Amino acid sequence: MPTIPVNKDGAVLYYEDSGAPEGALDYSTIIITHGLLFHGAVFRPLFAHASAQNLRIVVVNQRDYPGSSLLNEPELARVLSQEPEEQAAALRGQGVELATFIAHFIEAEKVPVPTVVDGKDVGGISFLAWSQGNSVLLSFLSNISLLDAHTSTLLERYMPRYFYADPPSWVLGYPTPPGLTTPIHGPLSVEVSEKAKKFGECVGTYYNPLEEHDITVDALLNRYDMHSATGEAKYLCTTSRIPNSELDALIAPEIFPRAGVALAFASEVYDECFQRALCDTEGRWSHLRVVSIWPNMSVWPCTLAGKVMADRMTSPPTKWKVRRDVDRVWIKGANHFFHYEEPDKFLHVLASYV
Repeated sequence: MPTIPVNKDGAVLYYEDSGAPEGALDYSTIIITHGLLFHGAVFRPLFAHASAQNLRIVVVNQRDYPGSSLLNEPELARVLSQEPEEQAAALRGQGVELATFIAHFIEAEKVPVPTVVDGKDVGGISFLAWSQGNSVLLSFLSNISLLDAHTSTLLERYMPRYFYADPPSWVLGYPTPPGLTTPIHGPLSVEVSEKAKKFGECVGTYYNPLEEHDITVDALLNRYDMHSATGEAKYLCTTSRIPNSELDALIAPEIFPRAGVALAFASEVYDECFQRALCDTEGRWSHLRVVSIWPNMSVWPCTLAGKVMADRMTSPPTKWKVRRDVDRVWIKGANHFFHYEEPDKFLHVLASYV
């Protein structure tokens, strides 16, 4: 079971690797981290399509998820704390560990150096964070100054882009509007297996599509399940069509009372990470290209985040110090599990930006 050590206490992160495309010397690597509940296994369908796009796909499990080290008592105490300073420290720790993982992988696997071949960027490592996983990547980018000189220089050289895939609105530090909720916002006393089932149904549903200019709280409150409304099989909830035995291999319900509590962090903790990572970068890693991916039939927190992101990144530039350029990609007809439902199309989208 492949793992990489990420801190002085011996904690490790587990990963799965599609391997380099056979015979290729100039391939590009994409490292992916998952969201809440669904761990790296949910990205396995990408492996069969990676070589066709000259890509190497690596999926890494966060702490507390299968194969990776559990949070120790002090780390878990920070996650469970109600104090913003402790919550921020928990995020910083995960961000630095992720940076350590990437640096180790680059050197151990002799990842091709980024270069240009026939007018196309190849080599290097792009990072894709999905859903709640964006909180970890944003923490990494907002704490570049905490990295040792070798790690920072190595990653700056090898990381040309960040795919910001369908995050929920709270990861941007945007407070949840009144009336909007999800199964994960319920009491911790709810049986974790029941919470996992309801959460999977919530995020796996195809909701009526909204264009960017139509996204309002009222519109989100009135969204509906497209399968129930139309009866079309293509809109059946993703998690409902996966056999239970297969679904069980994709989820880790036990994280809800542990690492899963991180989604309840104070808005200002997430907002500070977002601002430093994307909007107030002080010129750090100015070459880093950000590509945001927004399926237009996703669950409400992610749809709302698409609108919030668009508004923030198109606001007058004088409001921010050094803001990153962001390419926004709206995927029509896709839900939160675009990568699982249409892995070949998903990789084609990524390859067009790599």
